Amino acid sequence: MVPADDEERLRAQLRSPRAEDRADAVVDIGKRGMRNMCKDIEAVVDDPDPIVREAAIRVLAFYWKLPAYKERALQMSQRDPDEETRMVALMAWADYFNNTRDAEIARYLYGVMRDQTEQEMVRAMAYTCFLAVCGVPSRDRPRRVMQLDKTVDETIDWNRAERLLKECAT
Repeated sequence: MVPADDEERLRAQLRSPRAEDRADAVVDIGKRGMRNMCKDIEAVVDDPDPIVREAAIRVLAFYWKLPAYKERALQMSQRDPDEETRMVALMAWADYFNNTRDAEIARYLYGVMRDQTEQEMVRAMAYTCFLAVCGVPSRDRPRRVMQLDKTVDETIDWNRAERLLKECAT
């Protein structure tokens, strides 16, 4: 049981004018599993600052995997103006489908990987998520998709991705 004064301190921190304080409070609540404060986190999922939105969707959809936030994570991955928030939202959304080999989800992630208009970090996350959805064990996934001397297109194993996409479809 979390002491009531901790909850009050965290609620006050969520009202801080400093985005870093608000984001830290969200992550603290999430890591401590304080689900009784879910409504407090829901209140900041649309925060003007991207680090707070990123923390909120990370807790609601990734740490806690709340079903009500699956679609919200997808929407944020598509529409949020901040690249890192889109990346975290995509990771959170795709995590609902890890190891499912769901062909529709795999096709969607493959499309994000191929999208030349999307930021490289988001495309790299899509590849990592694609491999997880397709059931590739973490030990068999690349440790780093983003490399300083290469583009995402140069680091993605496109032959492997094509093969996995076909396997998921069968």
